[in-house]
Amino acid sequence: MKQSRLWAASLSTALVIVIASAASATPTDAVIAPADTVTIEVLESNSDFVNRLSLWGPSVDLAVTDDDTGAVRTVSSRAGREIKLQITPYDPTNTVQVGGPWRSGPGARNSDGQVHARVTTVGDCSLVEFEDLDAADWAAADEPNFVDAVLHIYPSGPKPATCPAP
Repeated sequence: MKQSRLWAASLSTALVIVIASAASATPTDAVIAPADTVTIEVLESNSDFVNRLSLWGPSVDLAVTDDDTGAVRTVSSRAGREIKLQITPYDPTNTVQVGGPWRSGPGARNSDGQVHARVTTVGDCSLVEFEDLDAADWAAADEPNFVDAVLHIYPSGPKPATCPAP
């Protein structure tokens, strides 16, 4: 009887460890749509470039840059599916592309193999913070700092009070 309880306790501990491992495997660099229609809000950022914001897969130009603080775009999605975002850095005149595009999600999506979007989700709101420099330039520039394009993503309608601060 004592051996059976010990085995059951070991099994439940193993299940908890497996479940915890699976939960932590969820990428924190991906944005998951909290609803079928979401709002993308541009927050204040700090970049030397003009970062054009878009969706990819399929490609949709959001017609905003990181300099458009307060701009809001509503996009259709599917609740529970990834929203694939990207920034494309341009020189300060917004005429010459100087890097990227840098995509949200795993680093394998980017030409330098690095993660360029950090995502923090609280409730139905995600804070997305992008880095706009190629990884080859990170050491010389004290990067990545993930302040180059900053967004909130939440279900369309009133902004949730749970949105994380940058």
